[in-house]
Amino acid sequence: MSDRTAILTLSCPDRPGIVAAVSTLLFEANCNILDAQQFDDVETGRFFMRVVFARLEESPPHDTIASSVADLSLDSQALSQQPFRLSKVA
Repeated sequence: MSDRTAILTLSCPDRPGIVAAVSTLLFEANCNILDAQQFDDVETGRFFMRVVFARLEESPPHDTIASSVADLSLDSQALSQQPFRLSKVA
């Protein structure tokens, strides 16, 4: 995985606008979303999301993006640079 690729995972109480807020934040940070998955646990009312993204040349460092994610007031979030590889399905 490139040093410009990262994985964001988060969870919080479900509410409208979470996906829009996260994707807008990444767009404004000049990042490209490579993969996104989300799940709403109806029994607990919690929302879970995992986003793999790449920072483009003019993007701020991961620390700046992590700080911006923290500003969204989510219960928990993690930004990591763990290996990730997209596989093509024929």
